[in-house]
Amino acid sequence: MMSVRRLAGNALVFALAMSLAGCGDGAGGAGVSEKGATGNRANGILPVEDGDESLLGSVNLPSPDWMPQDMPLPQDAHIYLATHIPRNGEPDLFMVQAKSLVDAKAYADAFYEWAKNRNLNPELNDKPGAKTKLVGFTGAGDSPAMTQVISRDGYRDIIITFAGPL
Repeated sequence: MMSVRRLAGNALVFALAMSLAGCGDGAGGAGVSEKGATGNRANGILPVEDGDESLLGSVNLPSPDWMPQDMPLPQDAHIYLATHIPRNGEPDLFMVQAKSLVDAKAYADAFYEWAKNRNLNPELNDKPGAKTKLVGFTGAGDSPAMTQVISRDGYRDIIITFAGPL
């Protein structure tokens, strides 16, 4: 069970993520590519459900340079937002949003394991039947960080927010 402090921190990160969603393209100069870069895409280790790939949209940005190379993303992930907010004297803020046909629980479990292997103190909240799977973890300077996997009609939204670098 998530502690009240962790839940409050995650709520703040979630609010940040939602407020950033409308702020420019956040791509940091990265252009849109037809297929996108797949440097840190989890090739074949996460089950991708059969589905309509057109639901993933036509925007497919490359993985941002600041994203940890070993941070898992589904092979079919279409990144549609990548934001980096530099902050003087405090860890920078980062957010990636993507769409995928990945199994939500499998991805949340894989992200949890990744965070655990990096000693980021992850907490998994994946109540059976819930449309959203959450992985809370620790970002730079013990700041709250979170990955959300939201089941939509036919696809999943993946939102990763953290202060870093990790």
